[in-house]
Amino acid sequence: MNRRLTGCLILLLAAIIAISGCSKNLVEKPSTDGLQLKSGPTTVFTVNEVPAWVLYPPRGEYAIGIVSPKEKDLAARNAAAAKNAAVALSQNLGSFFFDIEQMDKLLAADPEEPFPDKAGAGVNPDSKAYFRLIKELKPLAETEFHGYRLILMGTADTAVSQDVVSVSAGLLPRWGLAPSAYPDGDYVYASGRGVDPDLQAAWLQAQDEALNKLAQYRMKQVVEAMRSTGEEEERQLILSRATANLQASFQGHFLYHVQMDSAHKFNVHILLNMPGRF
Repeated sequence: MNRRLTGCLILLLAAIIAISGCSKNLVEKPSTDGLQLKSGPTTVFTVNEVPAWVLYPPRGEYAIGIVSPKEKDLAARNAAAAKNAAVALSQNLGSFFFDIEQMDKLLAADPEEPFPDKAGAGVNPDSKAYFRLIKELKPLAETEFHGYRLILMGTADTAVSQDVVSVSAGLLPRWGLAPSAYPDGDYVYASGRGVDPDLQAAWLQAQDEALNKLAQYRMKQVVEAMRSTGEEEERQLILSRATANLQASFQGHFLYHVQMDSAHKFNVHILLNMPGRF
């Protein structure tokens, strides 16, 4: 009897050990409840400090030349800055062109119809001014922005503010949000925006957009002036005056840097103005 009881106890103990050992190898299905975390790109809007002259350029034949981080030689750097600044200024000193066919359609249309957002208008740069400026521009001040050299170029000496100001996406001035050109006093203002991993490319995009907005505004002025007269000779005179030197000038710049993981881009905003009358 005792032997039989002892045997039964041994078998029971072996079964318990076997069950206990197997439980350690069971795979438990993880719960799907709770917060699921995912990793994704991190965007950083950099806050930088720059001299005030970067944001508030002097009036006249002054422009910022942007030089690539690859350019280390001082003379070559200044030459590149002069070339870039001359390109920008020759655009501002250029002349308007208008799509005559589209202008004829606008003249024939109902004056109550809204003016198209993308009228056939643009700017031709002043090539003579470009070659003159290449020789006359000289460096007046410079600073660094994410490896690039920003060099203020001008045809004459002038006092510039070296006060330090902050730039970031959250500090964008109100003029940077204006969707189209607008009059203010004796002048018309327009802003443009450029976005590109290359700072120089973003800068050119911003200026080009601002100039195109000024061209759209001028074309609307021309159409309205032509509607007031039926004389072809007078209309041609209006067109000739309107397409002459646009006399645009830099009124403000704003730029900031955006980093998304390993990729980056520059946001540039440029404010231009021109005389309201022609």
